[in-house]
Amino acid sequence: MGAILKIEHLSKSFGGLKAVSDFSMDVEQASIHSLIGPNGAGKTTITNLICGEIHQNEGNIFFRDEVIDKYKVYQRAGKGIGRTYQNIRLFDTLTVMENLSIAAKVTNNYGMLQTMFVPRLNRAEQKERDEKAMETLDFIGLGHLANEKVHSLPYGNRKVLEIGRALATDPDLILLDEPAAGLNPSERKGLTDIIGKIHEKGISVFMIEHNMDVIMAISSRITVLNFGKKIAEGTPKEIRDNPEVIKAYLGDRYKVKEV
Repeated sequence: MGAILKIEHLSKSFGGLKAVSDFSMDVEQASIHSLIGPNGAGKTTITNLICGEIHQNEGNIFFRDEVIDKYKVYQRAGKGIGRTYQNIRLFDTLTVMENLSIAAKVTNNYGMLQTMFVPRLNRAEQKERDEKAMETLDFIGLGHLANEKVHSLPYGNRKVLEIGRALATDPDLILLDEPAAGLNPSERKGLTDIIGKIHEKGISVFMIEHNMDVIMAISSRITVLNFGKKIAEGTPKEIRDNPEVIKAYLGDRYKVKEV
């Protein structure tokens, strides 16, 4: 189907520290592509580079064959790149519905002056936002919590809600930064089910994760990073059996766990 995201010879330094070095990777359309590696390997740096929160020193990033290197964060989001964060960034004092309504991508996005002077346009846009938010909440299984304040939600639900907020932007590619961090086995199973549903919708998924039960269960392809460099790439089985990956990250006693 071709690559939705292409990274070519990407490098990023912070002062004298080279966080990412000559990194290349293709994320195929409608795939689940995972990036793994030890803490400090440069995984979140790569995600931030893709989203435009920081900019590379060298190399290029292509989204649907278009160079997006100079685009700002909101412009890349508008192109169809959504993301979640390692540390949850929700509006705690707002309701579950309000968090998604704010993020929802709508067809009738009127300008500020239009909505100020023509109230019915504002109402029409808000109605569409709320409908999109509710549709997304039902999709991720949180529709029954629509009117709850975010600060009252269990941690696992908040992690799922952040995925929902990214989905509400109608992305073609969604970047998940450690979505299973802090979740128990039952919650991780629920998470993999949701990611599977996202994949079934035809949305490409790029995921950073340390929980190998999640990675091995749902990934189409895995890239392994160590000290900012790619050391391996392949199917879950190929990665699991790769001696260099076992030595650098998985460990000699690694065994695949059932989700």
